Amino acid sequence: MDKNKKSTPQVINGKRWLYVINGFILLLFLGLIYAWSIFVAPLEAEFGWSRSETSMAFTICMCLFCIGGFASGIISKSKSPRFIIWMCAIFVLAGFLATARISSLIGLYICYGGFVGFGVGLAYNAVISTVTKWFPDKTGLVSGVLLMGFGFGGMALGTASTALIEILGWRNTFTGIGIVFAALIVISSFLIKPPSDEVILPKAEKGQNDTVQSRDFTTKEMLWTTSFWMIFTWAVVLTSAGLAMIGHASPCAIDMGVSTATAAVFTGLISVFNGSGRVVIGIIFDKIGRKKAMMIVSASFIVSGFVLMAALAFRSIPLLVAGYIFTGFSYGGIMPCNSTVISSFYGHKNYAMNFSMINMNIIIASPLGPFLAGVLQTTSGSYFTTFVAMAIFGAVAFVLNLFISHYD
Repeated sequence: MDKNKKSTPQVINGKRWLYVINGFILLLFLGLIYAWSIFVAPLEAEFGWSRSETSMAFTICMCLFCIGGFASGIISKSKSPRFIIWMCAIFVLAGFLATARISSLIGLYICYGGFVGFGVGLAYNAVISTVTKWFPDKTGLVSGVLLMGFGFGGMALGTASTALIEILGWRNTFTGIGIVFAALIVISSFLIKPPSDEVILPKAEKGQNDTVQSRDFTTKEMLWTTSFWMIFTWAVVLTSAGLAMIGHASPCAIDMGVSTATAAVFTGLISVFNGSGRVVIGIIFDKIGRKKAMMIVSASFIVSGFVLMAALAFRSIPLLVAGYIFTGFSYGGIMPCNSTVISSFYGHKNYAMNFSMINMNIIIASPLGPFLAGVLQTTSGSYFTTFVAMAIFGAVAFVLNLFISHYD
């Protein structure tokens, strides 16, 4: 037998789904940052901080989340995904342990907003950019599944954390979360790795996607394309519209006359359909292409706005619930579109860095959407104008999508 003869590479199919399951579980735990609201009440009760002061912690957390993703992209050029995820474990552990011992707002902003947000951003980018490399044939689906885990984290773990706070107090709960999560993150890191050169993976079927990856773009090259900035603007517009509704879902329902408990249930529907929307839109992206998938997401925001306007006009609770469902689905569809279009347009080689750049839209959208909704509600005395703005934002995104092209 010729010892110099190389073995024939084999297509890996079943085993690669283990990486998806592991990535889903890891992002599920990291998605706890979306459950920030459960920590607000005990902090305000102990320190007397205002809602605007505690809300700033979440805004800082989301901004550092984006910066963490950017740092992850840079580090990935010289270090393995496992190393980056270990860094995440260190930041998350330090952040939660330090937050459990705070006595000032600045401490909250630095420890939770800074350390936890940055750490989660590191792993978020590393997991998605690594696992999707195993699925050139199902990038949209896999992106959707992973992002669903991240979206469900706040809902699934928020309830458990609330119960722990009632039993142990918020300081002990933060300490426990830090230790347990850091351990789980380290354990999960051993099932995160990119495919080697010896692995042959299934390719996308002809006609499965309407984007053509002509070459791998560096981040600098990508930033010089018109297409990136149109996609980025599309993401800013729709993310702002989604956060405008999500940030005010509970008070809007209460204004309609429902109880606080019922409003919480209605708000939970947004999370449920946010998660499911990520998978559905991911599948749609794979099956019928980028333009149609982004068109559906944009149109869903228009529908959401009109349904919610009708709910207020007719004082209809069923229409309000329908509007929340449409909003959750629409908002969930943004992220798999962002993830998949960056891979499709600009290649896999520099995906970690390029993906971090599209996620920067959150830094603009997270303060813009909720702030705009608050201003419109204050000036008009109703959320009706907020829903009008949501429909307009959806229409703007719909038109933008018509002009997005890979070739520019």
